[in-house]
Amino acid sequence: MASYLGIDWGTHSSKWAYQMSTGNPVVGSIWDSAVTCIEGKLSMFTLEEHYQDQRRELGLKRKLIQDPDQSFWEGPRPKLGTTLGEAVVFSLLVLLSDATTQLARRGKGLLEVSPLSVRFSHPNWISADNVRALSCFRDAVVVALGIFADGIELEPGERRFCIPVDALKKAVHDHRNLSANLSEFPDRYQHAEYLACSEGEVKGIKWQLVFESCAAGFPYLLEGERETFEEELKKFPEHDRIRKLLVVDVGAGSTDAGYMIRTIRPRNTQGIMKPLLIWLPAADALEVAGRWLTDKIHAEFKQQGRTVTQFEVEDFKISRHQDWYDKPYVREWTGHIAEHIREYVRTIHSCPN
Repeated sequence: MASYLGIDWGTHSSKWAYQMSTGNPVVGSIWDSAVTCIEGKLSMFTLEEHYQDQRRELGLKRKLIQDPDQSFWEGPRPKLGTTLGEAVVFSLLVLLSDATTQLARRGKGLLEVSPLSVRFSHPNWISADNVRALSCFRDAVVVALGIFADGIELEPGERRFCIPVDALKKAVHDHRNLSANLSEFPDRYQHAEYLACSEGEVKGIKWQLVFESCAAGFPYLLEGERETFEEELKKFPEHDRIRKLLVVDVGAGSTDAGYMIRTIRPRNTQGIMKPLLIWLPAADALEVAGRWLTDKIHAEFKQQGRTVTQFEVEDFKISRHQDWYDKPYVREWTGHIAEHIREYVRTIHSCPN
């Protein structure tokens, strides 16, 4: 028996899901990705808490996307008193701790069913400009897993977790060596080299990075073809042996697109036909995404003299789309994304067989 934990570390919100090889999925809370320093402690809150504070550090992931060459492990951030890398490690520890707590309430131990594989989704950071962002995130993943495996007490609260800044700094310092000998990502994406750099094992916990375009597409494919993936099929319709899926994941910080093909393996010795997934090279992450649109709406409010919070703008965007969908900046937004996808599809179709 094996167990799997999936972590989606997002710009605006973060979440996790757990499942054993026998099934029984558990979906965790949705967390606000912002990190706040309160009286010498870093804190993260669930999204439903709607926590507001001028000291909140928003969009750690977006900061990596927009400026991958910035200092990651050095130089404290003014609002937090920690480095960007330490803040990223803390946010990952919150998700790991929340999974542990939620599963314990259901009588399950996260580390009891082994091997445990933890898979982290990330933007399609495949261009030379984005390789360092991917490398920084990978290193933070390894450090966070090492700290988690050795045990660290995050202080639980009502819909939040927190940790003293000094305790976090010491834990990160003591585990930084876990990332010292990891392979360097190639400047130009090659699947074999990427795979060698994006998976490993830390203190008995297996880890792997997964493109967001793949992570976003597979659940929908699985939902529509559950029999194909969960049952032992000895017959399969000839006309349905190949299925193509173009995934466009418009997140908060990036738009990620990928193309996957589901086909069927030849019958094995028991006469069973199993699915085979083929991922084609993904499109590079596009920085124009949900937050870009939110910023445009927010700027329009400011021009009108309206004082609103980020939460209020997000709520307006989600619940009152009829009030903004015909704005000129929406056409600009959709145009950027559509052109990005068009060029990606054109490139895929022109690839040699």
